[in-house]
Amino acid sequence: MMTKAKYLVLIAGLLAAIPLIGPEIFVNQQPTLDTYDAYILQGKDKEKMIAAVHSVGGQLSRQFKVIDALSVKLTPAQVNAMTGSNPGLHLMKDSQVTTGSYEPGWDISKALDFKLDKNKLIWLAKNNTGAAHHIEQLSFSWPEANGQLAKLQVNDNTLARESSSPTSFTLTLPAEQFIRIDDTDSFKVELKFEQISSIKESSYSLIAQMSDGSRVEMQPNSETRASSPIRYGVSDKALQWKTLNMANKALFISQVIIDWPEENGQIKKFTINEHNILTEPLDGGQATLPLETHIKIKKNDEIQIKMTFNELSSVSDADYSVLLAFNNGTQQSFTTTNSTPIQGRKRDTFFPSVVNANQAHLQGITGQGVTVAVIDTGITSYGRLKNNAQGENKILHFHNVLDPIKPKKIKDDNGHGTHITSIIANRTHTYTTSGSITGSYNGIAPDANLFIVKAFDKKGVASYSDILTAIEYVIANQEAFNIKVLNLSFSAPPSSYYWDDPINQAVMRAWQAGITVVAAAGNKGPDAMTIGVPGNTPYIITVGATSDNYTQDNNHDDFVTSFSSSGPTIEGFIKPDLVAPGGHIQGLVNNTTYIARHYPMYNDNNNYFLLSGSSQASAVTSGIAALMLQQNPDLSPDDIKCRLMHSAKLATKSNGELAFSLFQQGAGQVDAQAALANQQTACVNNNLDVALDISGEQHYGGPARWDPDTGDYYLAADEQLRWDGLYSDSGLLNAGYLWADGYLWADGYLWADGYLWADGYLWADGYLWADGYLWSDSQDGINHQLISNNWVDHE
Repeated sequence: MMTKAKYLVLIAGLLAAIPLIGPEIFVNQQPTLDTYDAYILQGKDKEKMIAAVHSVGGQLSRQFKVIDALSVKLTPAQVNAMTGSNPGLHLMKDSQVTTGSYEPGWDISKALDFKLDKNKLIWLAKNNTGAAHHIEQLSFSWPEANGQLAKLQVNDNTLARESSSPTSFTLTLPAEQFIRIDDTDSFKVELKFEQISSIKESSYSLIAQMSDGSRVEMQPNSETRASSPIRYGVSDKALQWKTLNMANKALFISQVIIDWPEENGQIKKFTINEHNILTEPLDGGQATLPLETHIKIKKNDEIQIKMTFNELSSVSDADYSVLLAFNNGTQQSFTTTNSTPIQGRKRDTFFPSVVNANQAHLQGITGQGVTVAVIDTGITSYGRLKNNAQGENKILHFHNVLDPIKPKKIKDDNGHGTHITSIIANRTHTYTTSGSITGSYNGIAPDANLFIVKAFDKKGVASYSDILTAIEYVIANQEAFNIKVLNLSFSAPPSSYYWDDPINQAVMRAWQAGITVVAAAGNKGPDAMTIGVPGNTPYIITVGATSDNYTQDNNHDDFVTSFSSSGPTIEGFIKPDLVAPGGHIQGLVNNTTYIARHYPMYNDNNNYFLLSGSSQASAVTSGIAALMLQQNPDLSPDDIKCRLMHSAKLATKSNGELAFSLFQQGAGQVDAQAALANQQTACVNNNLDVALDISGEQHYGGPARWDPDTGDYYLAADEQLRWDGLYSDSGLLNAGYLWADGYLWADGYLWADGYLWADGYLWADGYLWADGYLWSDSQDGINHQLISNNWVDHE
């Protein structure tokens, strides 16, 4: 049934009237009080909204043109006075949105870092709680084989020289010596032992007790291990691991430290590049092996490791650790994030070839003439991003919505925006392991023009108002800069239906204006109904993340990452629409930025960092959209979305069944070459009318349903496609998917079947995504429960 607008009536022809300038800023004369909160105010008459704010003594900050809304500051009493006397106003807290590079709380991105040459381990924790904390007590335990603790330092301050116990130590500080850790600051704990006997993180316990009663514990990063490139062989009771020396010099392995489950029994053989380094079998679950004769690994040579056991009791990556120490003090471990080949500046970022964008580059399709707008943390002006492959300037415009005094100052003090932009448009050549240029590039659309809008601060945080201002600025300058694509690599929890959310309303305006909007699905997976704003907008292209499993030349073992958000949306739409590479993606980050300083473990050298998220997957897809628009500038946003989805490859098992639910992978993994060749039209957003949606005359629901009796999600068109929203033996997932630990995939990660990114056969008819229906507040089978609600609704 048709529903009337609840809160919003947009002025006809609004887009044509937007001037090529930024938002109108109101300067308040009265001082800001601590009791004021920021809100987004919406209603049918902007002049009446302004009058209502003034009538209660509130502060007016911004007036938006892209939607009928104001940014205001109100006290709780003013909120009650305004809403009580002005029915029909819609008031929403001006919430925070993050890029994913910042999350409130204590950040322990990498649990431990081992320095074998100095017999040290280092534990780093970052204070993102929003308040200062004081360390009152430190407690540690370690393997007895390490010997006694020889030294304890916190932030370069020596607190103890040795311990009385060979396995544990607790230090309580007097009140006057509490260690203060301010918000955004880190504390680094260094422990020195007689020796390092184990590099298995579960062998250690580290706890910092704060004076307010809170505590920070060392926690191994299971998400990191989810992508570790370990292969298990049941038949030969062995595991294998390999990496590549692309450090532009020879390396010499001087020491090996191993941890394994004692239930495996002895290690019968341990080979490095086919050379067995054992003189006799090893038992006991851990061993340190100094090599009298160092093993030389030449430049560009592989390092292949194989361990053979009496038994293979576990295929959990967390139960195994191997660390190679080189004689120059560096090391490499297969439990770290840095498991891609060791490379110099002349490198291969791999993700362009995973999605076949490298084939487009060889055909001269590089995004030239197409402008991609990126709303993020800004950009570092690398030559690799500033100029295209012909040496011409491609950063057409930069605008900082956070700095009205110097809005043209180009800066990225976080790093996320530069990383995302380099995925889209890095114009450096790709090199083979032998140092030859391939003819491809390390970005998806290396010649695309860039329109950069900074809306996120150094922590990667923005307000709703900042993002609305940024989207408005992009739309206002669309024609002047030929903006065809808008990348939104951020996500916020939904707190309303999609049509009520101000960011979504602005995003729909951009889509209606002819801008192809690509948004991140979010990093709140793997559970169902975790798609964020603006990815829950049905019209736009929402992208989830996959991992190539560190086997760049083999897509049979690729998978949807455990962190990637899953659908359906609250309104029943299948999301994400697509998936794209988003695990351990190589992108540019300046070494002085927030990410570089606080997450040094992701540094891949030469200003490249390995970052993971649906943000990165969104950037890959935005780059492919730019390639498509160079080939055919007349494609509409619906055409781009249609062809990307119609040509995507679904992940299937070897028997042809789906490897992942449609609510996890959408239409499948994007394929640039297939999308460029695709001629499909009118296969998405059918029965949806964005103009009526924006005006509030109609709103829509999707084909997903929820069965309250079973808790399953299913599609109205095919009830056999059911999913219970959990990673277990149900619906579209088989018994071999052990999702509980987040890293056991496909028959216990034994790699027997792998994931085949096959042809998208279920997509052929296109009906699953094509049909929308008019929304009713009482649609049967839809789960309407919202996780949170920031709205103050008065009709």
